[in-house]
Amino acid sequence: MQSMFSHLVHEQSTSERNLKKLKFVWIQRDPELMMQSTIADTSLSLHASMLSFMEDDEDSILGADSVCGPDDCASLASKILAMVPPSGETDQDLTEAYQGFDLVSESEDEEDDSVHNKGDSKSCTTSSDANTGEDSNQSPTAMDFVKLDKVLDIEIYLTKNDSNESRAHHIPGVKHGRPDLATMFVAMREEAIQLGEKRVAVCVCGPKRISALCRKACIQLSDKTVRFDYHEEAFG
Repeated sequence: MQSMFSHLVHEQSTSERNLKKLKFVWIQRDPELMMQSTIADTSLSLHASMLSFMEDDEDSILGADSVCGPDDCASLASKILAMVPPSGETDQDLTEAYQGFDLVSESEDEEDDSVHNKGDSKSCTTSSDANTGEDSNQSPTAMDFVKLDKVLDIEIYLTKNDSNESRAHHIPGVKHGRPDLATMFVAMREEAIQLGEKRVAVCVCGPKRISALCRKACIQLSDKTVRFDYHEEAFG
């Protein structure tokens, strides 16, 4: 998911794609899995420049006066995640935390054909339009990069109390506790309607319980107005 996010940000920053919204939600994972991820080898010292242009506006992922190149923008998730203190909460802890948790009390039909699983090759691209005009090969301008601030929405949840969490207070998008999945999906639906978007791609990688809840939300909140396309990745 991290590489998929980076690829989409790169395409947006180089005007190859015109995304209306790109939301990246990270729930701190099992520390053993984190050590195997690509961000584990990234030193915090390598990202001092990242912090410097975020200091002016803690609520903004890209400061209004800041410009980063396509490669820098594409690695935003990696850079931010590398600053997050390690978690002691395992996937089993997260699974147990969401036991008995339900999303919406509406339809229980999980065979609704309005949601396409990972067999749909368009599931990760339909909420954006690829630019095929003459301008697609032009170099991105400073304004193009600033526009990313309106498109990107990064949320990182620190799920377990830890003395190191104080290190993360300045990181954009960091929240404490577990995400309210029901509120999150309803908000995505409402925003899609406001933006005039009929399809929302949801890509999930995580414990089976959370993946199942996300899939259920996609099914329950899909209708003729907005359709959620669900794609799931699993660790081998």
